[in-house]
Amino acid sequence: MRPTYPLGSLGTGGPSVDTVLDPGAVAPGGVLGGQVHLRGDDADFTVEHLTLELVARVEAEHDEGESEGAVVFHRHVAEGNFRLAEHERRSVPFSFPPPRETPITELYGQDLGIALGVRTELGVAGARDEGDLDPLTVSPLPAQEAVPEAFGQSGFGFESADLEPGRVHGTGQQLPFHQEIELIPAARYAHQVDEIELTFLAGRPVWRSPWRPTSAAASPPRATTRSPVSAWATTRSRATRSRTSRRRGGS
Repeated sequence: MRPTYPLGSLGTGGPSVDTVLDPGAVAPGGVLGGQVHLRGDDADFTVEHLTLELVARVEAEHDEGESEGAVVFHRHVAEGNFRLAEHERRSVPFSFPPPRETPITELYGQDLGIALGVRTELGVAGARDEGDLDPLTVSPLPAQEAVPEAFGQSGFGFESADLEPGRVHGTGQQLPFHQEIELIPAARYAHQVDEIELTFLAGRPVWRSPWRPTSAAASPPRATTRSPVSAWATTRSRATRSRTSRRRGGS
């Protein structure tokens, strides 16, 4: 078990906290569980609340360049209003579903470079103290696997992933940021498409151009997912060739 840490703003003698997540990855809307181990020190404390926060590192672009900031996107109160006696040890279990729009951190075993974590907050005597972040691994839902797989079968490759502040217009987006998974095109499409950005949101599927699925709740069958990708790419390719031919014929 990792070393526990005292809650700093409560001063020396404050409770120590160690949060241990259940092993393995969690899926958006799945079950995130674990235990918070508390240890009292040289005095009794009344704990007003024990809260788990889900935190994401979100990029922001501005005139001076880019920066990153921590955004709390979900809070779960595991327990509240209990007494922690001097030198007492107590374990508080927790279990809750992360939001359906929780960003994924891995895809087919590949780390996407998305920083998510669970932070424990203890409220004692009107003071709130936050602990360190425990890294959180989020695996994809079936649709979040099937769609990139379909692009991969058509020759597209993974380039990068990040979290962008703001909402996707025209959707029922719930979180104040969204994930973008960037794919680079196959060589035969490179002269028409610079990149594809995939964003998965909860709720009703919304198709955005060019071929941007925005629903993680939808689960298209793997056998039929490739067809829209290939058809979309082929249609764009033919349209581009047709426009090029007309321009050449008219010159």
